[in-house]
Amino acid sequence: MFFNIRVNTNSLSDGLSYLEKVQIPFAVSLGLNRVANDAQKAEREHITKSFHLRNKAFNLNGIYISKADRATKSSWRVVIQVQADRDYLDRFETGGYKMPSKGRFLWKPNPEVFKGGIIQTGNPLNPHNLHFTRRGGSLQGNEQTFMVKTKKTGQTLVLQRVDRGLSKKSQRTVGKMNLDSFKGGMGPAEKREKYSLHRNVGIRMLYQLVSRTTIPASLEFVPTITRTVNAQWSVRMQEAMAQAMESAR
Repeated sequence: MFFNIRVNTNSLSDGLSYLEKVQIPFAVSLGLNRVANDAQKAEREHITKSFHLRNKAFNLNGIYISKADRATKSSWRVVIQVQADRDYLDRFETGGYKMPSKGRFLWKPNPEVFKGGIIQTGNPLNPHNLHFTRRGGSLQGNEQTFMVKTKKTGQTLVLQRVDRGLSKKSQRTVGKMNLDSFKGGMGPAEKREKYSLHRNVGIRMLYQLVSRTTIPASLEFVPTITRTVNAQWSVRMQEAMAQAMESAR
């Protein structure tokens, strides 16, 4: 026995047409925008770990996706950029050298004095606030600073006179001392006597004057974005397709 069954495929065709024209473009744009958010977040996290940021929020917000650069149903494209007013970050992508924009030298700060190498303009030890002048054959500045040139390398250093207080080691030692263990104490001398106090030399280095400094390739914008997109694209696209199918019901 043979028989024929006829079905109306118009509804199926209409459904496929709807998915092709509306839901699939929606899903792709949704997936692109979400993976772009992942990449933006990854780069911001990398910058936080790799840089000493003077203005953290300002610099992190420079890793930017404008509304006009977001993906839409008709434009499957997202642009992640470093904003123009933060383009100083660009030099850390390839690295290289920083050269003086004015004068002959760059002032390289001593990290033991200036933690993170950031010297605000309001800091009295900022180079612009020292105002060096020649006095008695030497260059001297504010805050008891002066310049010297080393005999061995000919390098120019900016030094500062400071009080001859206890050295850091001696400051830690003070709490361990007693009359028997302190040289020169009032107690009887013993073989275990070992503590004595020393003062610092009264001078510290603030800056080295150098012709250029190395700029590390620490931004890693391209590899970080690429790595994140490759890792997250499949996951985000599956999520977007599931959401698009759910909303089509």
